[in-house]
Amino acid sequence: MTQHEAIYVLAEALRIFRQIYIRMGPIQIDEDLFGFTAEGKLKVWCNPNFADNTPARKILTEGEDKRSEAYMAEKIIDIVEENTINRRLPNQFNKLFNNLAYLDFNMAQKAVAEYVSTLTDESLPDHVDLDHIGPHG
Repeated sequence: MTQHEAIYVLAEALRIFRQIYIRMGPIQIDEDLFGFTAEGKLKVWCNPNFADNTPARKILTEGEDKRSEAYMAEKIIDIVEENTINRRLPNQFNKLFNNLAYLDFNMAQKAVAEYVSTLTDESLPDHVDLDHIGPHG
């Protein structure tokens, strides 16, 4: 997917997984939890079978080191970046992200919003052109 499509996916994934985190606690994030509608809108769920109405993802417990909101946010960013053309998010976003004092969903969402506010000649897409989606975005 293009870099701007990746920012759309990142913004939506952070928003949705934040809601899952609030309701269920931290979960393991993997690429198979990300999907797209026929219109290219992002959908995520804590079960790789989107038709299943029950979570299948292991809920991470307090004793595990991957239990934090920071882990989830960083994993989301890594997955989106890996599926972006040239496997890189826009440099300006990466600078904002790398300058965060700490990482949680709110801070990651603020970095996305700040990046989007710098776009003067382009607007952020509200979907992904599915022709851009392949084995690695």
